[in-house]
Amino acid sequence: MTDASIHQGALEAANQDVVQGSLDLIVMQRQAEMMQKALTVFHTEFNRIATEDLPKI
Repeated sequence: MTDASIHQGALEAANQDVVQGSLDLIVMQRQAEMMQKALTVFHTEFNRIATEDLPKI
């Protein structure tokens, strides 16, 4: 950054937009919930196969 400057007594501005940061957190939370649900479905299906189909082999 070549146009940086220092101003004595000036208040520091935030580097992050609060609204965008909040939206990003909500999106990440929803993605984590979807992954958790997918893993639960996979785990349930895997357990069903293990208990029902493997003993037949």
